[in-house]
This record gives sequence, structure tokens and C-alpha cells, in this order.
Amino acid sequence: MKNIFCKFTFTILLYLINFQVIAASFNEKIPLYFKLDNENLLAGQNSLNISLCDTRIKDWCAKPQRNTGVEGQKINEFLTITPEIKGEWRFNSWYNISFIPESNFLANQTYKVTVNTKDFFPSFIDFKSNIINFTTLPLLPTIKEMNYLQDNIDISKRFVQARIIFNYPIDSKTLEERIELTKISTKEKLPFSITFNQNKTEATVIANIEALTDKEDIVSIELKDGVKPLYGGVDFAHKNVDLQNNKPSNSIKYSYKEQVLIPSLSSYSKVTNVIATIVKDEKLKPQQVIVINTHLF
Repeated sequence: MKNIFCKFTFTILLYLINFQVIAASFNEKIPLYFKLDNENLLAGQNSLNISLCDTRIKDWCAKPQRNTGVEGQKINEFLTITPEIKGEWRFNSWYNISFIPESNFLANQTYKVTVNTKDFFPSFIDFKSNIINFTTLPLLPTIKEMNYLQDNIDISKRFVQARIIFNYPIDSKTLEERIELTKISTKEKLPFSITFNQNKTEATVIANIEALTDKEDIVSIELKDGVKPLYGGVDFAHKNVDLQNNKPSNSIKYSYKEQVLIPSLSSYSKVTNVIATIVKDEKLKPQQVIVINTHLF
């Protein structure tokens, strides 16, 4: 199965943009626009803006009904992408062109798609431009969770576990070299183990914690600059996370550092409340009982 990061399609929607010809017949030329289906891999550059369509014809714009006569045809000879990525271009139904790459796109790389000839396309299709440029997202991590945990079998073993998700497969060695787990009170760098999922897009980091003391502490994790995308492109940098998080259109909170509280002996297990009540035993006789509720950190 190809990596999911290879699989997204270019979708080209055709719609009217000249509001003066709303009542015109299908003899009018339809402008052509490019759109990437998987915008999560892009840096916000997209030439399609459906709001340019007049609201009275927006439904028609989104789903034009006119038959092109070229649906399903492979059109590799009519389009090129640079830097070059091998793959298949195909004119699908509903006025869209799909591109299925055979390899991964590079991180934070600008690509240019060129329509080399317009002769293949029906005469009623017009082009806004025969060139489109788009830039893929940089390598971005998200620390999905970081927890202080206790082993279910051996309760003397306690550890911190962090799960990190990346938007591209990563070079695992470069991540191992650029993770720091620090005990805040002593500035001690903690040793850790790390495992990866099959696609190298998720890392689980575990650091053992010594016996609890009478004081709470904090353990922090931070990813340093320089983690490399597995298939090439620009290395990870803190500034790219900050830039992406500040974009109004961004819906994902990327992160490269996190911390977790390590409890003290007194805060790890607490009695939260004590309740005296009366319950019935198996013979339905009332008995007084005390219920003690505790809370583990």
C-alpha cells in the first residue's frame, strides 16, 4: 500500500467567473482552475476561490454538468510537474484532473504544474493560466499527549510517556538525536527509549522516573531543530511551527515542546472524601458502612 502522503489528487474545477454573462448559454468559455484536494500538505497557496462565483450560480459552478468527452483518459503527455515526480495524470469525471504520485512530495518544496498544450481539452474550456505553483507544508510535529504513568503490573515502575505525530515520515535517527527530556528542578537530561510506527510518522518516547519524593517536579520534552524528512525536503525548524500556528486558516495546533507534572508522595494519592451511610446486606438488614474515596494523581 502506498504511503498516504503520496496519495492526494489535483482537482480542477471549472466555473464561470464573469458575472456579466450569468444568463449566457453554454457557448461561453469556462475558466479552468486548479485545486489540491489534500490542503493539509500545502502552505496555504491555492488559486481556487469558490467565493468568486456569484451566489446565484454557485451550485452550477461547483458541479458543472457539461460533458467534456475526455473523462477517464490518461493525459501525462499534456502536463508536467517540476521538480519532477513520476505519477499518473488522468482526466476524471466532474471536471477534475487527478495526479497520483509514485513517490512522496518533498517537505516545504515549491512545485510548478504546467499544462503544455491546450489542444487536448474541449474548446469550451478556457484557462486562467496554464501554470500553477504550490508549496507543500514544512515538516511539522504535534505532541499529542504527555503523561506521567505507573506500570499496571509492577507498581514500583513509573515513567513519562509522550506521543509525537509528524505530517511527513521522518528520519528516525535524526529525531533520536534531537529530543531532550529534562527534569526541571535539577536540569538533568533524562535517558529515554523511542519507538516508531511503520510509516515513521509517529514516535512514542518513554523516560523512566525514579521513586517519588516529598516535592513535586516537572519533566519537559523539546524537539530541537534539524529533524529530517525521510524522503527529503527542508529540515524541521521551530520557526516553521510558529509561522504555521499564527495563520488564521490553520486548524491544527503544532508543537515542539511540552511538559508534565510529577507528583510528590503526598499529592500522588489523596483521600478526597469520607462518607458514612447505611446499606442493606444480602439478608436486607441495614448496616452502617464508611465509604472512603481516594484519588490517584
